[in-house]
Amino acid sequence: MTRIPYRGAPGAGGEQLAGGPLQRARLALMNNQPALAIDICRKRLEKKPDDVATRLLLAQALVQMRLPREGVAEARRVLNSQPNNVDALMLLSSALMSTNQFNPPKEALAAAQRAVQLQPKAARTHVQLAEVLMVQRQFDQAREEADEAVKLEPKLGAAHMIKGMALMNIRDYEGAAQSFQAALRQDKTLAAAQFGLAQALSELKRPDEALEALHKAQQLNPYLPAGQVTQLRAQIYRKQRNFGAAYNEYLNLASSSGRRNVFTPVIASFSFFLSFFGRFAPAVLIVMLVAIFFGISRIPLVGGGIVDVLAIALVGYLIWQVTKQFGGAPLAQLRNPVTLATTVIGLIIGLVVVFGISSLVTHGHHWFNALSFGIAAVLGLVLAGVALNLAPGSRRA
Repeated sequence: MTRIPYRGAPGAGGEQLAGGPLQRARLALMNNQPALAIDICRKRLEKKPDDVATRLLLAQALVQMRLPREGVAEARRVLNSQPNNVDALMLLSSALMSTNQFNPPKEALAAAQRAVQLQPKAARTHVQLAEVLMVQRQFDQAREEADEAVKLEPKLGAAHMIKGMALMNIRDYEGAAQSFQAALRQDKTLAAAQFGLAQALSELKRPDEALEALHKAQQLNPYLPAGQVTQLRAQIYRKQRNFGAAYNEYLNLASSSGRRNVFTPVIASFSFFLSFFGRFAPAVLIVMLVAIFFGISRIPLVGGGIVDVLAIALVGYLIWQVTKQFGGAPLAQLRNPVTLATTVIGLIIGLVVVFGISSLVTHGHHWFNALSFGIAAVLGLVLAGVALNLAPGSRRA
């Protein structure tokens, strides 16, 4: 899901924005220059450490800079002195969601709910709550909050946009397209709304309009996630039966690192093949992997070992990527004593459980075989990945 940027109230904390450092910082954020905004805010805070508006803007810039834990820390500093500051609560909720998009802390929901309680007539608080609810896959409740936001402020583009996202998730593509169009009527600069409109139009089998909307979204925000943009464009081309262009999109995605090798066309072809299965693609992939692994396991003597190595490498790589993207650099997290201890415990549990079961089943004979070791290592890697992403101390600044 394309995240909605935090939209705090202008002049939060009583700051006038006619000019000055704070206005320059806001303009830097609008121009996708969060580093400049951070520098301006920190210099201002050196002189005025109690300036709430500047600290909130610093938190927003840190989140935009993909430093959500530091953003969480700044939002909490404001809440320590002003526990009912709605802008700080919304920023805290948004920053916490950015620390772990797969499983955001419960505090993200609590902060958004508190903001709604404090300002029930403010549409933006309902927008933030709707976004948290969507991440938690509570789509009906998210749509209700979005409806309330639209009712409170019909001219707020973000309210229509979050409603469109909620409708997309319950597969009401016609309603989603209408909501995204309503959002763009209020604010033509909403790249996320253009991208959502492209998705909805693609699902409605209106590929030409979808391609135009996607092009506009990229013009508005060249920093949209390249993977999502490429996959959507390939999906649109496929619906136009322009299979060559669709394959080229997957080829570009497979070589996004700038290097092409002998495996690049294979990966692109495989991705192109899976795209025909839509939302069932993960299930098809699992079935194919099981079939491939089973075939390899039938190779005499070395088959089991090859499967073990492939399984360990695959799971380890996936965990590494997920952890790096949503929980920070894995090696940096391992420096956290709590995370390191939890990871080691996870590995030990994985080894003990699988080896123990194998020993009981075989009555002590051949229990230390390649298959048992492979399963134990995979389980240990999974538990380690969970520890890296979910351990207390790995989320907080």
